[in-house]
Amino acid sequence: MNTDLSHINADDDSSGTAVPSDDVHFSGRTLARNSIYNIVGRILPMAVALVTIPFLIDGLGVERFGVLTLAWLTVGYFGVFDLGIGRATTKFVAEATAQRDTARLSTMIWTPLMMLIGLGVLGGLVAFAITPWLVEDVLNIPIALQQESRGAFFMLAASMPFVLGTSGARGVLEGQHRFGMVNALRVPASSFTFVAPVLVMLISNDLFHIVGVLVAGRAVMFFLHLQVCLSPLSGGRGPRLPEPQMVRQLLSFGGWLTISTLVGSLLGFGYLDRFVISSLLDLSAVTYYSTPFEMVLKILLPVAGFMGVMFPVFSAYAANHKEELRYLHAQAVKFLLTCLSPVVIVLLAFAGPALDLWLGEEFVRESTLLLQLMAVGVLICGLSSVPAGAMQALGRPDLMAKLVLIETPIYACLTVLCTIEWGTVGTAAVWVIWQVVHTTILFRMDYRLLPPKTAGYRSGIARVFIGVVVVAVGGFACSFIADIIVRSLVTLTFAALLMVAHWRLLLDDENRAKVLRLAGLGRFVKADERGRA
Repeated sequence: MNTDLSHINADDDSSGTAVPSDDVHFSGRTLARNSIYNIVGRILPMAVALVTIPFLIDGLGVERFGVLTLAWLTVGYFGVFDLGIGRATTKFVAEATAQRDTARLSTMIWTPLMMLIGLGVLGGLVAFAITPWLVEDVLNIPIALQQESRGAFFMLAASMPFVLGTSGARGVLEGQHRFGMVNALRVPASSFTFVAPVLVMLISNDLFHIVGVLVAGRAVMFFLHLQVCLSPLSGGRGPRLPEPQMVRQLLSFGGWLTISTLVGSLLGFGYLDRFVISSLLDLSAVTYYSTPFEMVLKILLPVAGFMGVMFPVFSAYAANHKEELRYLHAQAVKFLLTCLSPVVIVLLAFAGPALDLWLGEEFVRESTLLLQLMAVGVLICGLSSVPAGAMQALGRPDLMAKLVLIETPIYACLTVLCTIEWGTVGTAAVWVIWQVVHTTILFRMDYRLLPPKTAGYRSGIARVFIGVVVVAVGGFACSFIADIIVRSLVTLTFAALLMVAHWRLLLDDENRAKVLRLAGLGRFVKADERGRA
């Protein structure tokens, strides 16, 4: 099979704006550029978070900062209440754009926007109603902080229409492959989440005031997204009522996806973990758990950027080009393992010194092992995004939903028991074990949906999992070297040897040739590979 994708192209300009074309496929250069937009758009706010979080902990105190992390958590989780409509919007807008169907495109813009704003109003009312119960009975918030926490959560409830409306507008832009514009808006919006509390602290450290400014920022970003989304360039016309047929299409695609996203986010991103810790332990434990978790989850931001670009490509191949989808599936897994491994090795080896430099000795004592466990879990979680994306592209989000529905009660029981018995370390250990089991099952499901024509698929996946074990064991071993200079040298050597192993064992001759050409080292490509590369 010819796996060179250079013949696949779409018309687009350098700003990341796609011009409709009859071909929904993309050249490798287009995919690379859009991936870079998405990755940079996620990394820059991470750098802002690393700088501002120490100031927030110092200015707010451990307990008040714990409440703020729960507020951030709530704002982030609101986004999964879009019933999968945001993801469905990306899929259907991409189809309409490729087919030059301007009438359908206009409907495809207005229908999800109005649906999501309506869902945001409904969800905000529900959140408003349950806020007293959450603050007083569920989250174990100290009495001294309950009044301002209650006001903060009321403000968060009011932000739901803006959060969900932004999700719909972003889905339109991504469906048109306008990743440059998407990230031009994402960077200031995400950075504001961390910078705004620091600025507000100059006047007040009351959580109501801090969250109020955050909500105002969300509203501004919603209207900016809306303006871009409804511009003539996007195909937006005058307001239109939602079309029943389009509503059914969106809900049909998004229904199972919503279940998997809602429930999967509880498990995969540690939302359930932190609520359990807050209920069984105290808010200081939430801070010691949440801070390294938020730090290590940032590793997934480039993964999300990469997979955000790959999902439309997976979808395009799913119907009639399963050979290409199978190939891209395997290459994406290898690519993510190769890129994530050095980062995880460094985190494992230098978790203690990094926490000491960033947050101080108290976090070194309470959070070092947590950070190391979470780093291993995030590596596995990143790999799982590939089979999950392929499953959705193949039209089977129900499989993921059914899986997480089965896993959730088991996970919740184990988390409660292990948190009671071993504290936050037990919580983190359950999360890592779940990542291993969940990812293994996902790959098995994809194997059934995309049965390979060659026998090498299973051995290739086995090598990937062996690579994960090597990264975990080697990184942990490096962390026990006392001398920091020796540890640095050993870690660097180990990471370099691992990259050589990836080069030899994970990549075939054709892929090695492509990498060499991309790096400007085409003269090292074997003569028999030049034609295929």
